Amino acid sequence: MILGFLLLCGASHSFTLPFHPGHHRISTTALNYLTDSDLPSSVSPPSEALQQQQQRPVRRSFLHQLDRFLTELQGAHDHLRNHTFLSGNFAPVSKEHVSVSVEVVEGSIPENLDGAFLRNGPNPIRDMQKKRYHWFDGHAMLHTLVFKNGKARYTNQFIPSPRFSIERELGEEYFPTMGEYKGMLGLMKLTFHPQLVKEKISDLLTVAPPNTNIMMYNNKLYCLHEASLPMECRMRPDSRLEYIGYETFDGVLDYPVSAHPVKDGDDLLFHSYSVDDKLIQEHGTMKVGRFSASTQSVNTYFVPTPTKSHVSFAHSLIHTDNYIIMWDCSVHFCTDALFMGGSFFRNKQDYTLKFGLIPKDATSRDDVIWIDSGVAGAIVHPLHAWEEVIEEHQDGQITSSRTTIKLWTPFCKDLELDLEKSNTFHMIEFTIDMNTKTVSQEVIDDTINSEFATMPPKPSRSSSGGSSPPLVSFHSALQESALETSRRARFNTRGGTTKRYTTLSIHERYGYTAIFGDKGDFTGYAKWDMVRRCLHSTVYYDNDDTGGEPMLVRATKKAADTASGAEEDAIYVGSYVYNKEENQSYFVLYDGETNEKVCRLKMPSRVPFGFHGTFISGKDFDSHFQYHEALDNQFNAQCPMKWIRFFIKDYILGHPPGGWSAK
Repeated sequence: MILGFLLLCGASHSFTLPFHPGHHRISTTALNYLTDSDLPSSVSPPSEALQQQQQRPVRRSFLHQLDRFLTELQGAHDHLRNHTFLSGNFAPVSKEHVSVSVEVVEGSIPENLDGAFLRNGPNPIRDMQKKRYHWFDGHAMLHTLVFKNGKARYTNQFIPSPRFSIERELGEEYFPTMGEYKGMLGLMKLTFHPQLVKEKISDLLTVAPPNTNIMMYNNKLYCLHEASLPMECRMRPDSRLEYIGYETFDGVLDYPVSAHPVKDGDDLLFHSYSVDDKLIQEHGTMKVGRFSASTQSVNTYFVPTPTKSHVSFAHSLIHTDNYIIMWDCSVHFCTDALFMGGSFFRNKQDYTLKFGLIPKDATSRDDVIWIDSGVAGAIVHPLHAWEEVIEEHQDGQITSSRTTIKLWTPFCKDLELDLEKSNTFHMIEFTIDMNTKTVSQEVIDDTINSEFATMPPKPSRSSSGGSSPPLVSFHSALQESALETSRRARFNTRGGTTKRYTTLSIHERYGYTAIFGDKGDFTGYAKWDMVRRCLHSTVYYDNDDTGGEPMLVRATKKAADTASGAEEDAIYVGSYVYNKEENQSYFVLYDGETNEKVCRLKMPSRVPFGFHGTFISGKDFDSHFQYHEALDNQFNAQCPMKWIRFFIKDYILGHPPGGWSAK
């Protein structure tokens, strides 16, 4: 299936680039704050760089020339000029800033906030665009907002993927875009695009722009896109990025990895789905895996799905203490869009949502339990899941036991992945009964349309003193007295005792989602109470601002009783917002407990709407810096002659710091 290349870029033998050489050295091992006079506030816009590149002639192959000819026939000029996702705050920015100070216009930055908000998203080079465009096609740009000692500094940079570097060198678009696969001309392009791509990049799993998500794991910073392998970057203390390579976990990964891997303690859970026909016929449509921190290797990696008949839109996964949860939803890959328009994933109302329960010690498809929900619909970004066990006791003996899995998620009955259409998501509690193999559902709230669900980070082991204590959870209304740290509830029934256990932690009571406004923009966030099983509260941005995904931080602050010197958890909710009248971006931070605004920052430049973001602590960044410094030292010890060359280049000749801004 040539069209399999479209979204998940086919499959060839994956690779990891060799160990990177030493780079320009910065002695500090923490996020530092150079003054504005020490660093340029911006680097040359891509348009200026392109003018320099275009002075040199570009040698084009036959396929490259053919692709340019078909692009001209597609007539994308009007399409690009009037494109929704190239205008307003979807429009890309050209200027890159490096560690510039950010003005606080309201409130003050908490002194205890130490780390950085990172937000990924598409940002095409507008001066280069000739091909038809889809919002997912844009080059990745990372927006980094660092907080330390009550101050903030901002850096935005194109993520230096091979795709970006090659096109910037050529001075023109080269790689395929989703937007150009329309009609007969799009079909013609599909017939040779894999070969065209391989003229520049041999592995099709390293082609898509890493513009969807960002995460730190095992001291490595990964830029993610579910059509690719995870792309590793190194972040410098001034927040600039350097390309390292693509992660294959020592050659194990042969499918792309979704944009939503999740941490399970120190391990990493991940999954994949592919529309490549060869992979599907040889293996299946999905894979699920676990990377073990203790062995530093993948100890689980297999196909969990029983069918090869269709490819389901499987954007995320979630897990409980004992199970990984995947789903086969009602939205399937379909090639009709090539001529009918719209998304290549179409809603199939005759197909019901099915849950795959994968025991964490599973090793093959035979261990997976698939349960049909009986309802059509789709899950994109789930909120949280946990287990509950009810035991009946008689005369000190367990007479029966029933295990259920609770899953809270925004749920859409008729999801359309066409960006020009709006969808309605309501918060649903799915109850999956492991004994009867049935699924029931209950609408928690249908008054707001919300998605992009996220949970606060779990407390670190050092700060929490062990695993998070569970709390008592009842299906009826819960009283505050039930918020105890007991692992179980016990109550007497006629002739016996019933015990109910839950793995829901007291630290996991609240979750957050972004609220959709009438025009499909995010206008605020919602806070959900999974103990009282209700919508706790909503926050709407001031001044008709529109924002993005809420990004959560767990920090520590002095307890109200400051005399004791004790510390307590503080949850903050942050988001970039855009004011249309001012054409200005801000960053707003709220207290996650009270929903009161903590501060509002005026960004040095507009921050376009994007996809996913996260907060990474200063402690984790310190570990990241130290990890790469150790690799540099190891490299220098093994390669003294190269060390001498880098020393001469960096210190005697005064070569500027690495990164795109140095060009």
